[in-house]
Amino acid sequence: MRHDPTLGDVLKDIWRLKGFVAGGACLGGLIALGFLIFAVPQYKTTMLIGPAADNSLHFRPAALPDSGGGPPPRRTEEPSSDNFTRFYTILQGRTVAAALFPDEKIRRGIAADRPFRFSRPPSLSSPESLAAYLQKNIKIEPVGMTALKRVVYLHQDPAFGPYLLTRLQGAADRTIRVETQNRNAERITWLTGALARTLHPDHKKAIGLLLLEQEQIRMILAMEEPFAATVVEPAATGPRPYWPRKTLITLASLAIGAFFGYLVGAARRPEV
Repeated sequence: MRHDPTLGDVLKDIWRLKGFVAGGACLGGLIALGFLIFAVPQYKTTMLIGPAADNSLHFRPAALPDSGGGPPPRRTEEPSSDNFTRFYTILQGRTVAAALFPDEKIRRGIAADRPFRFSRPPSLSSPESLAAYLQKNIKIEPVGMTALKRVVYLHQDPAFGPYLLTRLQGAADRTIRVETQNRNAERITWLTGALARTLHPDHKKAIGLLLLEQEQIRMILAMEEPFAATVVEPAATGPRPYWPRKTLITLASLAIGAFFGYLVGAARRPEV
């Protein structure tokens, strides 16, 4: 009658097959050594971003004045995260990539990025290829239940990561600001023409209030401060390579090699 193997039986098997176990562990160690020799150490750069405190507002048009001669309507502001949502949505897109593509330092840094010494460097022939690289290598992670986002990037040069993430944040924020300024300018042009064409006093007053509102928005947009997203924690790189994790890879390779060595020995045992 067969009995279930105990821990002692397993240990006896391992000792009896110690040659296969040791051989498998050595093979695993050699594989790990080759992996670590050819792997290019990568440094992790992180940057924490959040909605811009003062400019994350969108404006609702002022109400039309009534004819009862009451007090002038007050301009209302409504908090919104639309700009911030759009910010981290376009962060890896073609529009931002097109703004960064002329930067020779960015192209050189990305061209040097490779996980292994024998890997081919990324091809950067157009803004579209740069956008594809950003989508693959830039990670945007939530921070708990807050509106903050953590931007993560791995690169072999610890100085290049902060440069790229800082330029990326500036280009995305500037893109949204310029588009908002263009829409604001179009509204001011249209309202100015409408004010000149309108003869009705109440209509002129309403259009004048709307025009005043857009002028106030233009002044806010002219301020040199983050518009869609603010940097909560500047981009910084860790002091040691984040990848590959030498100790973990070595121990895992030794353990896996020893296990497969044991399996090979156990399969061959009836023949020994």
